[in-house]
Amino acid sequence: MDAIDAPLGRGPFIGRGMPRFEDLRFVRGSGNYTDDVSVPEQAHAAFVRAPHAHARIVSIDASAARRRPGVLAVLVGEDYTGDGHIGMAHLPNPADANDVKIPTFAATPERKVFDQLHLPLAIGCVRFVGEAVAMVVAQTPAAAREGAEAVVIEYEVLPAVTDVMEALADGAPTIWAEAPGNLALDCAFGDRAAVESAIAGAHLVVDATIRNQRTASAFMEPRAAIGSYDATAQRYTLISGCQGAHRLRHALAGCLKLPQERVHVICPDVGGAFGSRFNIYPEQLAVVWASRRVGRPVKWTSDRNEAFLTDYTARDVSRARGLPSTAAAACWRSRSSLPAIPEHTPSPTFRSATATASHQPSTTCRSHGCACAA
Repeated sequence: MDAIDAPLGRGPFIGRGMPRFEDLRFVRGSGNYTDDVSVPEQAHAAFVRAPHAHARIVSIDASAARRRPGVLAVLVGEDYTGDGHIGMAHLPNPADANDVKIPTFAATPERKVFDQLHLPLAIGCVRFVGEAVAMVVAQTPAAAREGAEAVVIEYEVLPAVTDVMEALADGAPTIWAEAPGNLALDCAFGDRAAVESAIAGAHLVVDATIRNQRTASAFMEPRAAIGSYDATAQRYTLISGCQGAHRLRHALAGCLKLPQERVHVICPDVGGAFGSRFNIYPEQLAVVWASRRVGRPVKWTSDRNEAFLTDYTARDVSRARGLPSTAAAACWRSRSSLPAIPEHTPSPTFRSATATASHQPSTTCRSHGCACAA
């Protein structure tokens, strides 16, 4: 259809199917994903992960791993912080949906919004199954895995809680000392009195408990990352499929305490994301940092077991109460899980007619929402 033939006011593109130009190479198997990329002199990484949902790290013995053929380095959390770096921020209190100049949730004098920086390698305590405790860098993927298997970690197992509602119960194990009662966020919106009045005057009130289940993205392409450091230019480079190279660059620069111009992020083809690749991951930060420690690029590719343990998940929202059928108002009291390690903190936006209360507990689980550590 020519522009002159388009219906009045619609323009030449409205109402017509637009051709896609990227499909042909994908259906021919010519996509270029992170694991398809190799860089000169790259080494490979494997992670030693916690088998417990909640435990104190008593000791880490990496001596046997360092003697394994092909192993270049065994790194732990103290190495990372010793280099002057900090953990990842997961923004549990994002900008408001209507006014980006203010945060969504307002802290109260009694309770601040729990915002714990997330180290790429745990120090002192693990809080979900699969949390990385040590990182082995070696000449080959096999040598890295064998080195990881040789790392001996002694744990003191602590009480765990994996259910959102149980985490808020009296006597539940405390996951973070900074979040008493495992309550990470406590806030309210709207006019509570007006809501209670509307409910009281309704001829029928439905009192219901609603559970929005946890979700796992399970994208086709497992996560992968390649980090490198150019000593001459003093610049770090990360190659990794993500949902926003600029956001990832900003996060990396913050963790490494560098100006953003010294961090370069390249996003090749991405084999699925669904929101789970939006935030920075520990492994992305770890390979970038390790590349400078070992003096060569470092590559890591997740397997499917690691994906189910460590990919960010979502939701797990429970309990709504008081739905008057005759009023436009609704009073929602919702609880959505906050991970023990706030890797990708849920940022729900509740919009009822008048009032909302939100409570987010910490559990011995990981990710955006909560995934059972059992």
